[in-house]
Amino acid sequence: MTFQKEYSFSTFLKIVSFIVCIETKSKTMNKTMFGLIVCIVILGACSKSSTNPSFTPDCSGAVKSFKNDALPVFQSSCDGCHSNFSNYSQISADKSSIRSKIVDGSMPQNGSLSTAQKNNVVCWIDNGAPNN
Repeated sequence: MTFQKEYSFSTFLKIVSFIVCIETKSKTMNKTMFGLIVCIVILGACSKSSTNPSFTPDCSGAVKSFKNDALPVFQSSCDGCHSNFSNYSQISADKSSIRSKIVDGSMPQNGSLSTAQKNNVVCWIDNGAPNN
């Protein structure tokens, strides 16, 4: 199962605060809440920070195509976690988010893209993300 929606750490804290407010004050519940808070803090710390926030694509040269340039990047670097990125319509529907996450370096989470791979996807999107 993959989770596509990202939540901020403050959202997690609000949820925990709500749960704490509605729970009783028993010792067992306090231990449970402590464990939950520790898990949330650990999960919050596991997000990948931007590795190259100043990436600027170089779109000079040949126009990038979906089939030859962008799709291979998705197949090799994204499909493991994002099985919904398997065809043009699925990728095109999320192109704005994809572009920003590639440019800020937050995706892929378990690795990185080369400059050429980033250029292939970002330039394809910047060119209107044609189905070619």
